[in-house]
Amino acid sequence: MGFAEDGYQELLTRGGLEKKPHPSLEGARNVKRLMLGSNPCVGEIKLEDIVDRSIVRKPDDSGFIDRAFAAAGVK
Repeated sequence: MGFAEDGYQELLTRGGLEKKPHPSLEGARNVKRLMLGSNPCVGEIKLEDIVDRSIVRKPDDSGFIDRAFAAAGVK
């Protein structure tokens, strides 16, 4: 495995990263909090209006994501 793959697998093992790429409000809140220091306008953004879970829901519900991981040998 390469450097990036090793890091990704370590994050999965430690529970720091979800395998499926569903956006989360918690993750977006953390990014927003970090960005506030350099751009106060970020505080005006309503995350509920921009986090769209439907983008990943359809391929996940169809089983596409699981098949792609299986084909790549990812557990």
